[in-house]
Amino acid sequence: MEEKKKILLVGDDLKNIFALKLTLRSRGFACVCAQDTREAVSRLRSGEKESGLLLMDMMMPEMDGYEAMTRIKEDKQISDIPIAADDVDRLLRVVHEHFNTSTD
Repeated sequence: MEEKKKILLVGDDLKNIFALKLTLRSRGFACVCAQDTREAVSRLRSGEKESGLLLMDMMMPEMDGYEAMTRIKEDKQISDIPIAADDVDRLLRVVHEHFNTSTD
């Protein structure tokens, strides 16, 4: 059985993160969620490194996406994980548009 590709979703808008998670899971991705960037960085450092992609909301309290990306890219242990970061509403729209127009 093929292992699912894992995505770490980061955002404080729980309803949009939930919708994003449902959409991605329906397309065969495994999803792990973090409610803020500090939790995401901690998860990456403690074993969520196997995530193949980090989808992150840029606008969050405490540590925003810009600061989180800087910290991740400076940390040799986790610096190679790809990051897609934007407003969570826009991330949700892009994922929905991609999967609704995808031919595969």
